[in-house]
Amino acid sequence: MSQVALDQRTRALERALCDLERVRVPLNALLESWGSAAPELLGRPERVAELARSLEHLAGAGTIELPGAESWDRSSRPPLPRFVSVPSARRPERDRSWQRHPWRRELAFVASLPALTELQFTMLLRLDAWLAGPRQGDAVPARLRSAEIFGEEKYLDALERSPALFGPGRITYDILGVRRVAPPIYLERVGSGGELLIVENVDPFWATVEILRTAPDAPIGAVAFGGGEGASASVASLAMQETPPQAIWYWGDLDPAGVEIAARVATCAKREGLPTVRPAHALWAAMCELDPQSVGAHTWPEALRRWLGDNLWECSAAVRAARGRVSQERLTVDMLALALRRSEAGREIP
Repeated sequence: MSQVALDQRTRALERALCDLERVRVPLNALLESWGSAAPELLGRPERVAELARSLEHLAGAGTIELPGAESWDRSSRPPLPRFVSVPSARRPERDRSWQRHPWRRELAFVASLPALTELQFTMLLRLDAWLAGPRQGDAVPARLRSAEIFGEEKYLDALERSPALFGPGRITYDILGVRRVAPPIYLERVGSGGELLIVENVDPFWATVEILRTAPDAPIGAVAFGGGEGASASVASLAMQETPPQAIWYWGDLDPAGVEIAARVATCAKREGLPTVRPAHALWAAMCELDPQSVGAHTWPEALRRWLGDNLWECSAAVRAARGRVSQERLTVDMLALALRRSEAGREIP
């Protein structure tokens, strides 16, 4: 390798390109790396010429490989390569031991996989050994089986997210003797009604419980604590109750994340055969009347309209236009009580 003295900017570019850990670096990524290596040149006419000079130095030092003449962008002056190659990012050919291992029948598909990480190979060997041993009894909860086979209670969660390893014709719950159990959802009874209201955050949850306990004949007989993202898993436990709810309503933060959580809860409930999870209209509508928080910080995708519905989507127009949000906690106890009374009087919670 020839020894080329590299200046400070060129060395910064060298570090940036190596940090990408990519063999082939396209021009747009190259320009981004140059921007971080030489920020003082942004907007200056010599920026491209300095980049070309640094690339020549790096190519001479063997840090990068420049492409052939047909792969240069000649619209710039001087021309720049449409990509460069970073030889140090090339990984040596891995040993494909998994393709030679005598897998049990249930794991025979593994030998045909084109790629496998070292961790996956190690864990599949443990599964192969477990399958060869004695098995009896009913299916057990997933994380108990994961700890038994892999020594890691959450590894099965990661395995499920790999379609190359998990699914029909691959590893299945039946092969593992596993059953999925949902985390329990926390409920407070507030009356004799058969409907359920899920509330995302803890303080609004308790405020709602206290208010609804003064109206024990209301259709809403229980309030559940959603807890944010956790509700998309815990809502499934409602299907295990002796008497599942007749209707399920959801109230969360009026922001993109809050609506996305609600939509995922609805998807999970549908998968479990539970009633459709719908927005507690009066509570969301009450938040729409408040001035938005965090103005300019939130992007509202049009897809969120699907779960909110047209009425609440239009109702939230001012909040969305401001790219803001309204938290549940913005509703005072009096506002919350009024919204709940309105919902029961007019059944605005449909």
